[in-house]
Amino acid sequence: MKLVIADLMQQKIDYLLNRFNIEWSGPAWFSVEIDKNGFPHTWMLNHFLPLNLGSHSATEWEGKQFLKKSKKLYKKNPELQKMYMGNIHSHHTMGAFFSATDNEHLQESANLVGYPSLVVASAKDTHAFAISYIDSWKVKHIVNCKNVEIENNAVINNEWVAEADNIEEKKKTNVNQNQIAIWERSYNDGGYNHYEQTYGFTYAECQKLDWEQKNIARKIVKSGNTPIIKDGKVYLQPAEDKIMSGLTDEEVKKQLDKAKGAKERYEIALDAFEGGFMDDADFQKEISLLYEKLPSNKANEILQNSDDYGYGGYIGHY
Repeated sequence: MKLVIADLMQQKIDYLLNRFNIEWSGPAWFSVEIDKNGFPHTWMLNHFLPLNLGSHSATEWEGKQFLKKSKKLYKKNPELQKMYMGNIHSHHTMGAFFSATDNEHLQESANLVGYPSLVVASAKDTHAFAISYIDSWKVKHIVNCKNVEIENNAVINNEWVAEADNIEEKKKTNVNQNQIAIWERSYNDGGYNHYEQTYGFTYAECQKLDWEQKNIARKIVKSGNTPIIKDGKVYLQPAEDKIMSGLTDEEVKKQLDKAKGAKERYEIALDAFEGGFMDDADFQKEISLLYEKLPSNKANEILQNSDDYGYGGYIGHY
């Protein structure tokens, strides 16, 4: 079994991953090809709609959110009503995988025709795909897929910007959700700046590159380095030529000093660490401070629910 993602959909995913460094989610529509035994062997991501902007460790959209948009969506894209509707959500820099909560959702959503679910991320493993279904004996199954292909047929679509604006605005008005990202990412309403965030080049420059070269550029950017173009090929910019930018240690300290409580201070530190503005040693100190300020069970819960859980050396507080 494999998943195919059109380049247009992958660029929409990249745009949202670069704009938000917290989790987002929404319904996704898939078409499927069946093998001679009646089992789906190729799934295709055709469309998805972000509905919720969550926190560092959770995102969940509700049916009533979808109902408000479904009439307009299906009127514009009537073909979606014939497809399989599932779920897509992000793990930002945590890597794509199915957590215990994700697997529980797959079990709950299993049906007779198959429920598809896609997790995406901007680092480590970038895609995780699975389907859940109920067999003829009413037994639930989850089938994971590691074969993900990206098709190259991209066309720019500024509708993504409006959808991202929508969930960001809802995030600002939802006081019950966790703190949003501290280090804001820049973008413009024209929708083209995400090319610079994703590939390190302008839209015009990207149009001159084939998919293989854009993929090389994307990997260089994800590694925290700078790509350059020479004779139509993408290369890593030499360290001596690289111009470094970012927040200073003093600005990070100011944000930490403004924190209202140990949990918020830790979340600010996590943002700084993920953004490359705090080194491992300082982040380890912030984790130790979290355990000094809170009972161990509370600190453990915060760590387990955040995306640093699993980094080597940061789980030795049990």
